[in-house]
Amino acid sequence: MARADLHVHSKHSNQPTEWLLRQVGAPESFTEPKEIYRRCRERGMEFVTISDHDSIAGALEIQHLPGTFLSCEVTVEFPEDGCEIHLLATGIDERQHRDLQEIRRNVYEVRDYVRAQGILHSVAHPLFRVNGRLTLDQVEKLLVLFDRFEARNGMHDRRANDLVHRIFGSLTPQIIESLAERHRLEPFGSTPWIKSFTGGSDDHSGLYLGTTWTETPEAATVEGFLGHLRAGRHAPGGETGSSARLLQSLYTITYEFYRRQFPFGWESRKDPFSTLLRGLALQSLETPPPAPVPAWRRRLWGWRAPQPPCPAERATFGSASRASEKHLTRMLHDFVRHARRGRLMEGLAAVSQLAPLALSIAPHLVAVHSLHKDADLLDAAGERFLGHRLEGRGGKRAWFTDTLTTAGAMARLLAALPGPVPGGRVDAVEAVTCSPADGRAALPVHRFRTQMRVTLPGWERRKLLLPPLLEVIDRCETERYAEIVISTPGPFGLLGVAAGKLLGIPVTAVWQEDLPARVLAATRSETLEEMTWTYLRRLFGQAGRIWVPSRREHDALVAHAFAPERISLLPGRTARPESVVLPPSWDGVRVQVAV
Repeated sequence: MARADLHVHSKHSNQPTEWLLRQVGAPESFTEPKEIYRRCRERGMEFVTISDHDSIAGALEIQHLPGTFLSCEVTVEFPEDGCEIHLLATGIDERQHRDLQEIRRNVYEVRDYVRAQGILHSVAHPLFRVNGRLTLDQVEKLLVLFDRFEARNGMHDRRANDLVHRIFGSLTPQIIESLAERHRLEPFGSTPWIKSFTGGSDDHSGLYLGTTWTETPEAATVEGFLGHLRAGRHAPGGETGSSARLLQSLYTITYEFYRRQFPFGWESRKDPFSTLLRGLALQSLETPPPAPVPAWRRRLWGWRAPQPPCPAERATFGSASRASEKHLTRMLHDFVRHARRGRLMEGLAAVSQLAPLALSIAPHLVAVHSLHKDADLLDAAGERFLGHRLEGRGGKRAWFTDTLTTAGAMARLLAALPGPVPGGRVDAVEAVTCSPADGRAALPVHRFRTQMRVTLPGWERRKLLLPPLLEVIDRCETERYAEIVISTPGPFGLLGVAAGKLLGIPVTAVWQEDLPARVLAATRSETLEEMTWTYLRRLFGQAGRIWVPSRREHDALVAHAFAPERISLLPGRTARPESVVLPPSWDGVRVQVAV
């Protein structure tokens, strides 16, 4: 077998699509073309190419080396709406690259050109919204316009890759004929319902080169390898992506960017910012490259190239989580301590911790969001082309709660709610909390360690518990909850909404108490009451549905500008869970930092 990683980026991919990299002005990659060649060959790739965004500069740097050919990832547009896709043009020459750059604003002209020129091409990550505009109509057009698609991408998760393979691999002549007629397009080739699939790592950091590939029968030369590709004698192989992979890549790229921004004395810098950044990227930077693989082993059927070890990725996540806890705790502790003493300006100085906090949290949130932002498109594609959604979420409903005081009543209530979880099953509801374990909880509980406790004066029995933020997001991604339910405006209510938005998990809310009225009773301030309504409107407004126990609560929410179409009475007008009694005074807070 012969292999090549057909989707690789070098330092010449210098216009990032990731939001975080754009904000700091960093390119998408710092990897040297010759380093790409070395690592790919070490990891078992007989042939090597570089597919930078709209550039062949990187591929030209190594074209004199054995087993190389020119490629480019072309940014192509649908002229009718500006929707962008990425098209891998493989084995091209310099003239063809210039021609493609001139016409890339029109996907129909690009299709006609690659067909007339006989250019090998593959639509990269075809169910990924490059600029947020991809719809199922465009996916249908792609099915008619092109015949080769990337079904194994080393940065996108398994669910997206599997869906591409299942949908694009189950077409029939009737389906293509119907789509061609609907969109008034000419199908590609003599058997347009038969699609070919490629694979590539989509590596930007140099860490995952050659861990995902396209495989053909034996080929002694580049021409032989490309000949197999043209004939469709190829298949994708290797690893799929994950948020951990993307997170590791983002930290590595960001570290390299700042190291080059401060070339003099970077290693000896003592400021917390640079120290933190180096620590977060350290695991990937110190991971030694894999040893050369013997040729006989590369030919074993089913063998997969080694990838950087998972412990390094988890170590990076652990470092980021600990750093975020440290800086968030310090920032809140300093702010509250100064604010209680009336030193408002000194309290605001605590915001200096915001930069390292953002550095430790933002890459993880960006990585998770990037991998899951198109969950709705994947679900819709599965329903349209397969008749059902592809399995990918678990069967549990997660109840995000600050306290387990009402666990028994809420367990029965949530088990009775309609939705994606089978009704009547209390064991299908899991409480996500920092609240101390309670044997009477009556439902499974996943309890996070408490990062910070905030005690309200006059309400010593109850504390606001702050969990480790990144660990909560990681738990939601790992468990793939079918639904998140929030019933609190506290820390876990905020986290539940954030996790749902980042991971594409439906969020539902249960209205437990009239918090604005209690704030008014405690403070005698109508301004604070209205501010509370504004906060709740923004928080609970993120939920797809808000369940209320009676018509009184329904009318109150509508009167305060909640969307009436999202408000529903609980099934059978279930009795209202016990309410939390707020303290009569909110004149200060005491902060306890968990050890």
